[in-house]
This record gives sequence, C-alpha cells and structure tokens, in this order.
Amino acid sequence: MEFDYQNAEFLGSRYSDVTRNVMGHRHKHYELNFMTRGKTKMRLNESVFEYESYDFILIPPMVTHLLYESKYATFDNYVIWFGMKDQHPFTDKIIKLHDYDGEVQFLCSQIYKTYMASGMEKAELINLYLKAVLYHMRDGVILNTRRQLDDTHDLTEQVLKYISENIFRQRLSVKAVADRFSISPEHLSRKFKKDTGENLIQYMNELRIAEAKRLLESQNLTIKEISAGLFYTDPFYFSKSFKKLTGCSPSEYRKKNIK
Repeated sequence: MEFDYQNAEFLGSRYSDVTRNVMGHRHKHYELNFMTRGKTKMRLNESVFEYESYDFILIPPMVTHLLYESKYATFDNYVIWFGMKDQHPFTDKIIKLHDYDGEVQFLCSQIYKTYMASGMEKAELINLYLKAVLYHMRDGVILNTRRQLDDTHDLTEQVLKYISENIFRQRLSVKAVADRFSISPEHLSRKFKKDTGENLIQYMNELRIAEAKRLLESQNLTIKEISAGLFYTDPFYFSKSFKKLTGCSPSEYRKKNIK
C-alpha cells in the first residue's frame, strides 16, 4: 500500500451541517470525509460502512460512493478533495479510521476555514494541513496493521493454551477447536500454520503420541485402553499414527522402554 502523502495537492473542501440527498457518484480525485457530529452510513462500491462522530473515510479515485442522509439523521461532515502530483497514488484502498485524539478534526477544520477565507491564495498552507492529515492516516493504518498482527498471535496463544488444557480431557478436532473460538476450521488451520509453522492436526496428534509413550513406559494399561483414553476411536488408527511418528508399533515401543 502506497502512502506518498508528500505529493498530495489540495483541490477543494466543503462543510455540510444539513440533511440533503447525495446521489451515488465517482470522480478522478481522492475524497476525504470527516464526521464531526452524528451518525449515518456510507456506501462505497458494494460495501456499506457505519460512519459516526470522529470517523474519517478516504475514498480513492473512481470508487462509487453514496452518503445516506435523511430528515431523521442530521450530522456535520467535512469533505476534502485532493489529487496527487505526477499521478503517483497515495493508496488505492478505502481507508476508514477513528480520530481518537481530535488531531484530524482540528486539521480538517483548518483546511476548510483557510479555504473559505482565502480560496486558493493560501494553497501552500492548506497543503501543509492536508499532508499532516494524510500523515496521521498513514500512521493509523500502520498501527491497525500491527494490532491485527498482535491479535493473530494472541489468538494462536489462546488456541495453544486451550489445546494443552483439554486434549486429554475430550476428543479434540480442528472443527471443535475452531468452534470454541468462533472461526472456521480453514481459517484456524491457516493462522496456526502461519504463526507456528506446524500443521494443527499433526500438532495435536504429536501431543497424543507423546502422552501415549509416557503411558506405555509407566502404566499397566493395554494398548486398547491407552488408545481409548486418548480419544482415538480406532485402535488400529492409533497404532498406525504411533508408528508413523516413532518408527515402531506401541507394543514394540513398550518392550524397548518398559520400566
């Protein structure tokens, strides 16, 4: 994603504090919307975004957009248009962020007030304000990306903890673990593989086989009992999995390692 905010060039601004119909439209320049008060929805191509106080949305060129307004929903909204010098894109992605510290609202208000008072006579000053807004937007996107990465690792840590606490208490499958965390089995498997480098099914099977080895070495249990205790539904499949990971059958392992 590009963030070449230094090449941004201000084109115009308006401030809306009344309800009115805005038809769906698109244009060749960027449009930044900042909600100072109220709540509504914005349609961007085929997606609909919630849009409320202190949210700001960047609309790239040629994205069809529609702001939903009605006589029952009033709000105050800054709109700022800008282009990029040398046709170098700022980004081709729709960006929606929240202004937690009020800095973006201040900058948008300065852009609008300066433009209304002086037109393009103070374009240099307006462009400085605009670049500051885009700088904040760039930092916000980077911060959100880091948070998403952190959330991903937090999820994997929770999954690892859940498996370690429950794998010998119940029959765990990828679907059962995914259901516990309200995600799809496919998504869970991809995340787990990405974060740990291991296949989730194989990881759980390795834990079971490690426990099976301990039981074979120290407990007077039959192989069938160990298999059932580790929630294998088929003793033959248990023996096959055991041999695949250890190189020998459960009975052979017991003979070699009996205490």
